[in-house]
Amino acid sequence: MWGLATVVLDTPYNSNMVLPARSRITISGYTTLGEEQTITYSKSWNNNIFTARTGKGGRFSFRVLTPPAGGPHFLSFSDSSGPNTLLNVQSGIVLLVMGQSNAEMPLYYPASGYPIIPGGQEEASTANFPNLRYCRLSAAPSTTPVLRNDAYWKLGNEPSVGQLSAVGYFAARSLQAVTGKPVGVIQVTRGGSRIEEWMPRNLIATLPGGPEELADGASSAYGTTYNGSMFPLRNFKFDAVIWYQGESNAQYASTYEARLRSFLGMVDSMFRVRGRHLVKSVVEITPLTTGDANGRPWVRAIQNRISVDPLTFMVPSGDITADISSPHPVDKQVLGERISDLVREALSTSSAPSIPRLGTPTWNGDGSVTFPLVGGVPPYVLTSSSGFGLVNQQGVLVPSPAVMDDDTITVSNPNVLNPTGVRYLWQPAAQPTLFDSVGLPVCTFASDR
Repeated sequence: MWGLATVVLDTPYNSNMVLPARSRITISGYTTLGEEQTITYSKSWNNNIFTARTGKGGRFSFRVLTPPAGGPHFLSFSDSSGPNTLLNVQSGIVLLVMGQSNAEMPLYYPASGYPIIPGGQEEASTANFPNLRYCRLSAAPSTTPVLRNDAYWKLGNEPSVGQLSAVGYFAARSLQAVTGKPVGVIQVTRGGSRIEEWMPRNLIATLPGGPEELADGASSAYGTTYNGSMFPLRNFKFDAVIWYQGESNAQYASTYEARLRSFLGMVDSMFRVRGRHLVKSVVEITPLTTGDANGRPWVRAIQNRISVDPLTFMVPSGDITADISSPHPVDKQVLGERISDLVREALSTSSAPSIPRLGTPTWNGDGSVTFPLVGGVPPYVLTSSSGFGLVNQQGVLVPSPAVMDDDTITVSNPNVLNPTGVRYLWQPAAQPTLFDSVGLPVCTFASDR
């Protein structure tokens, strides 16, 4: 069993795990017996047996082709002292949940100090989903990359399921119910973290402003979450990522877009299964009555623009946030189920789901601005003429009414005849007023001439 053998596998390979189905992955580890040892690998889904010789530090690796969704399976890795056998292994869909406090907020764990999720206590106490598996890596910042972050897979019918990320739990529960496949969740979260903590310092050095920030002592946390919690997963592969972060970068919004794009590109290349891109869902940071008055809308607009990348999309959240006075909204079940629906669509079609959005604006001679509505499921619904604004020549955002004609929005204001920009949902606590026919909202938008 795990920990008793001289063969030690890297994070997160242990009993009860879920592997991505029909995928080529690398399983790595080491033997405490050292170099020049023979490691034998076998598994239950076929009779093939493989061997490898250990190198420096007693390390070894095997390339593994995982079976179709299902199980249970076992995998065994042996040296001359005996086997390390992983039991009750499933093959299915694997999600990686990352981000700051809203990603970390648990299903039901009062000791965490987070607000209580409505119904979370009952959900955690009655959960009976043995084919929903989860593995929570500790937030262990490090100034250098570490090979292991001890974490163990658990079943979705164990009492500790209450400690799992609420959005991760509800997304996985919904995905498992609809697909019938085993679903695994690996959680790597750190409350209050900036995106720079999740990126290696040598990557930050290639981005605008990066070298100057790295030379500043205030950047000491940069790269530490990547080193301590992401690097240990370097050989594991995922089907989809849920990235829920941005609040801590609101006051640094001018650099956020380049860093978010670079981060998502790194995550894709690091964790995708060979031959296909990783589904990357970026959860919109929610409306809030407090916080950075300008940076927060910019972060939401950046997240919205990111959604045009292949297999990368934003998950709207502003319309399901009932309490806009709390930085930790409790509406995590509805959000998790929306994430599940969009991720499932992306996995089944190998393309980003269609989210309603404002298209490229046309600047009219009378000072008005016209947008086509694209994506989502028409027809569209405008519930209020508010929510839009035009930027005047002095750089001031002036609230301006909108009218809709079929799939076109026109914004105008007689006091702004030569606008330099147009915004939608630009107040920190602004909530959506424009939806498609299935209720998905158009999200924060900014465009300048």
